Amino acid sequence: MEFKTVVEKCVYSKDPKNQQNTLCTKQAHIYSSLFGAGSAIEQFGLTRFKKNADRAAQGLHWILEKFMEKSFG
Repeated sequence: MEFKTVVEKCVYSKDPKNQQNTLCTKQAHIYSSLFGAGSAIEQFGLTRFKKNADRAAQGLHWILEKFMEKSFG
């Protein structure tokens, strides 16, 4: 029995305002079928996902900056 399921989707697209930039749109769907506590688990999962998604985006941004510095620096 699973107590929580997370389905994450990331869509990458060109920025319509600046074709040199890439946009990333993230979505997450969190489900819990645990009787009686499902909504609390879903809320906890959503809060945790948001916190980790922000940190992951910051990490990716840092890596890309370092890559660009080495490539063009």
